[in-house]
Amino acid sequence: MHILSPEKDYFISRIKGMKWFASLDAKSGYYQLRLHPNTIPLTAFSCPAEKLYEWKVLPFGLKQVPSIFQKYMSKNLEGLEEYCLVYIDDILIFSKQDKEDHLQKLLTVLQRCKDRGIVLSKKKAQLCKQEIDFLGLT
Repeated sequence: MHILSPEKDYFISRIKGMKWFASLDAKSGYYQLRLHPNTIPLTAFSCPAEKLYEWKVLPFGLKQVPSIFQKYMSKNLEGLEEYCLVYIDDILIFSKQDKEDHLQKLLTVLQRCKDRGIVLSKKKAQLCKQEIDFLGLT
């Protein structure tokens, strides 16, 4: 038996009855978020050659990273929740109205990302679809 996570249940309830969709992806999402200088030493690691390395951006593998990045993305897209959902580095825009209404909402999200310096993956973008795959849901 497959049990949906609360996030997927929430997303399903929010997009039920919607007619237009777009999906965006923050390109190399974690690497877009620079670490505060005081936290950089906390990411230090060494290799066999005994050279010390430190991350200057949010690295993969730390337990708190997904929630930190989720908070970052949610804060940057705050106020658009009526038609925009964020799951870590994935953004879903949805509309019940016509295609023109959907395009306006999509442009608003794109402009917000541009204004906040969030770089999106052109390759992963799915725009103006009436059916879309998002987080394994169709």
